[in-house]
Amino acid sequence: MTTILLTVLFASAFTHAELIREVSVNSTADNNIYGTADAPSDYLTEISTYVAQAIGGEGYDTRLFYQGAGYLFASAGDRSFTTQEVGVAHVRKLGEGRNSLYAGASFLTRIDHADYNVYDYAGMRAFLNGKFYATPQTMVRFGYHLATRNYWNLDTASYADHYLFGQVTQFLPTKTTLRGDVSYSYKTHFSDEGQVVLGAQIAQAVRPGTGISIRYQRRVNTIAPSGDIAVEGFSLDEDILVDRYDYSGHQFTGRLTQQLPYRSTLVASTGYETQTFDDQVALDADEIPVSDLAIRLDKIAFGQVSLDVPLWDRLDLGVDYRIERSLSNDAFYDYDGRRSLSVSFDLAF
Repeated sequence: MTTILLTVLFASAFTHAELIREVSVNSTADNNIYGTADAPSDYLTEISTYVAQAIGGEGYDTRLFYQGAGYLFASAGDRSFTTQEVGVAHVRKLGEGRNSLYAGASFLTRIDHADYNVYDYAGMRAFLNGKFYATPQTMVRFGYHLATRNYWNLDTASYADHYLFGQVTQFLPTKTTLRGDVSYSYKTHFSDEGQVVLGAQIAQAVRPGTGISIRYQRRVNTIAPSGDIAVEGFSLDEDILVDRYDYSGHQFTGRLTQQLPYRSTLVASTGYETQTFDDQVALDADEIPVSDLAIRLDKIAFGQVSLDVPLWDRLDLGVDYRIERSLSNDAFYDYDGRRSLSVSFDLAF
């Protein structure tokens, strides 16, 4: 009897199921592929697939998903790698209003060529987020994220990363949106690290289809990093190459969003960020500490333009152009004139 009941419930759930399939191809030409003073140019192509079984019901939606991606370098072919992820994501409406609860978990891996298997890992992610409206014009978001990675060939880099955040957004009658946010993250591995990030943002609808926003963000290390291992690699794997715990600093960004005909969107953005690496002494061109033993300070400025164009109902085209400059007292990270151009196609079927 129990088996029959479970079978009926399982079949009933999947009568409301929907299979979601997406494929995307993104090709980028970058004249400074690793973001350093002497990095070469290269072409990087990302091919990714997303397959999900969506199970919907009264006030909830659950997805069992698989996502896989391959990153292919044209010149440095041995730097190519793949990632795989499988998991579940759930969203549930709370009450009669717009309040919602989000939860999920996934397992993921990265596999590289033998010469770069220091990046190979297995890990997991989990999250629990909430969105609530204190008033119709005041939205509150908060949540907790957990990420773990076990690097098979670099044990000292394995970690658990805990992330807590809170955010308050106020919608004004003038079509102005104010947002304040705070987050705390704590990373446990060979040495513990902690960081607080404070942010404030204002967005304004200028006219129908046009909006601007300005954001300021402050990053502060509460537990300073200690002797992180630096491994030269591609910046998609920020946990080894560019760990956000490595630096503190300020960031300013501005964005203009313009809706265009045919459901197209144009976004122009610019930004400036200072990154102070408290545990790294700046090096000169000969990899010798600078004479005054100053700590490393990077000042990064960028400009970016992105265009999204729906070609057909299920096919979208994206074009992105970015320029970047890093003014650093460390010769290895001091560069100018970095440029990248990306073209992507996203297909849902």
